Amino acid sequence: MALGDIRAIDPVIQNVPVLLDSTEPIAVLRRERTGLRRELSVLKERLRQIRQVEDVADGFAHQAGEQRARLASLGLVTKGDIETCALCGSTNIHIPSAAEMHRTLSGIEEQLSQVRCEVPRLQEAQGDLVSQQNGIEDALKRNQEQIDTLAKQDDAFRTERDSQLRLARTIGRIAYFLETLPPPPAAVTSGEELDALRKRVEALDRLIDPERTKQRLTSILNLIGDYMTRDSAKLDLEHSGSRLRLNIKQLAVVADTLDGPIPLFRMGSGEDWVGYHVLAHLALHRWFRRKERPVPGFIFFDQPSQAHYPAEHDRAGGVSGLLDADREAVFKLFKLVFDVAVGLAPNFQVIVTDHADLRDSWYADAVVARWRGQGLISQRWIDARG
Repeated sequence: MALGDIRAIDPVIQNVPVLLDSTEPIAVLRRERTGLRRELSVLKERLRQIRQVEDVADGFAHQAGEQRARLASLGLVTKGDIETCALCGSTNIHIPSAAEMHRTLSGIEEQLSQVRCEVPRLQEAQGDLVSQQNGIEDALKRNQEQIDTLAKQDDAFRTERDSQLRLARTIGRIAYFLETLPPPPAAVTSGEELDALRKRVEALDRLIDPERTKQRLTSILNLIGDYMTRDSAKLDLEHSGSRLRLNIKQLAVVADTLDGPIPLFRMGSGEDWVGYHVLAHLALHRWFRRKERPVPGFIFFDQPSQAHYPAEHDRAGGVSGLLDADREAVFKLFKLVFDVAVGLAPNFQVIVTDHADLRDSWYADAVVARWRGQGLISQRWIDARG
């Protein structure tokens, strides 16, 4: 059935239509847009010049109108010339005659008449240019819309082309796969075999179901949190007895309290940090061993008592010089590690290197070697090597 579906793909892929490239039409539209912008620039310049001439004409008409108004009183002078100043009576100054002033007034009125005739023509030319400008701007807008449409089509073309290339590569791989298949067996698979295969497929589907995987991980973390919570009651830690859990995303221990969650970096001192790290490692290995997971069945702790028993205060391994609280905390920490190792034996081993050397029988029986004064590597091994 599956091979039949794979073989049926080939003719379907071959019938996919090939779209035309829209690169050349876009280039034509862009050249057209450049020409329209050039025409629009010329029109705007001509329109600016006409408006400038119109402004000059308006200014001239205004000034000429004021001159004409000042000379309008000449109509009161009907004859003769004025030869003396009306204010001082002097005859030594040049005073234009009435005839000269009449000629000036006539010239001004003629110029005003010409300006009045030109202004409508300027306005008409300005209106034509504005109309042409609007037409070019509309053409530019239509041009841009056409370019945008073709650009979208071009994007669709490229997407389709890339899709066809991927399909072609897939078809090539399928074809190669089909060519390398051995001939089908003569016997038909029995109904029982098919049922078994279907059940196996369903089981695999359940294993990779993300929701089931998430629920299973939550369940496992809850069990690990229970281990940590129960063991924390055996140590003197700041939040001992609170509900503990392992934040799998941040790989950090979190204590759930009445005041909200408290992550490890906000907890107490070095004693708390060491204690919670030991709790987390032991809880994880409990789960690994009980579920027989492919994780090495040992853990190595280097001087876990350092927070209570620093190396500079070493007294030949004895803890009698420590305060009662520190001595009790060191005892409880080693006793917890010992109890977990015994509970998971023989599938789990804890290796500890430390300055502390307790005198309790269970501790003394578990000591494999004392390297104090002779080093970690035996001199006998060094001599044998040499």
